[in-house]
Amino acid sequence: MRGEKANQNAQFLAREIAEKRLDLDTLAERDPNEAHNLLTCLHGVGLWTADVYLLFCLRHSDAWPAGDLAVQEGLRLGLGACVHQSRTWRF
Repeated sequence: MRGEKANQNAQFLAREIAEKRLDLDTLAERDPNEAHNLLTCLHGVGLWTADVYLLFCLRHSDAWPAGDLAVQEGLRLGLGACVHQSRTWRF
């Protein structure tokens, strides 16, 4: 996502945080499935964004962006694993 749409989504998320409708500290304390669902309910946050947030920001090492081709290729090269796109976001 680029340009104006990315800017609008960032502004929306900033407003949600500033107006205390999105509390990232509380989100970190929630069950990972619940946190994932809450994130994807936000405007501009899709499955990939929620997956990556859980993986890198909340340190859920079993959360992976299943549809991310770069991740699939990295696993294939690094582990010799054959990874197929999946709808599940946790291993």
